[in-house]
Amino acid sequence: MGALARERVAAGEYWRLLTAPWLHGGTEHLVGNGIALYILGMVCEAAFGRVQFVVLYVLSGLAGSIVSVLVSAGPSVGASGAIFGLQGAAIVLLRRERERLLVRDRRVGFVLLIWAIYTIAGGLTDPFIDNGAHIGGALGGALDRESAAPGRAFADAGGACVGGAPLARARRRAPGVRGRWLGSPLTAEG
Repeated sequence: MGALARERVAAGEYWRLLTAPWLHGGTEHLVGNGIALYILGMVCEAAFGRVQFVVLYVLSGLAGSIVSVLVSAGPSVGASGAIFGLQGAAIVLLRRERERLLVRDRRVGFVLLIWAIYTIAGGLTDPFIDNGAHIGGALGGALDRESAAPGRAFADAGGACVGGAPLARARRRAPGVRGRWLGSPLTAEG
């Protein structure tokens, strides 16, 4: 019913490359991916904008499906490829913009990298986890952001942001705090 299976894709059912990321193998799988999507979605949608976020998500899911078909017979379902794409894109964003971020926010990229490594390592021990989708999605998201024009991040109307916290909101919550936020002074007056 839409799951990713190598023999079905090879037989011409290419639509499975796009449907598998929308299916899940149970409630725990769906909830886990939903939580990851919520967290990474805040970062990526705020940084890249709604349209680029959707394109990134779909292309990462497709990249994950393609690599999955190449390395795994399947069947496979789940949004992990798309989610790992968001994770790869966020890591590239945080590395690219590291000089403009607060130290606290720089650490987020490292945490995301450790999370990815931990998840992939777990996939090596569980035959039901599709690391092909994880790796393909992460590479797809990272390559998408590496090829994007610099300076497009943090361009939403709410101001510069990391982790879903627009600059204007951060200023309201931190009166009198002085520091650097994405290259401009962070003050209560700003």
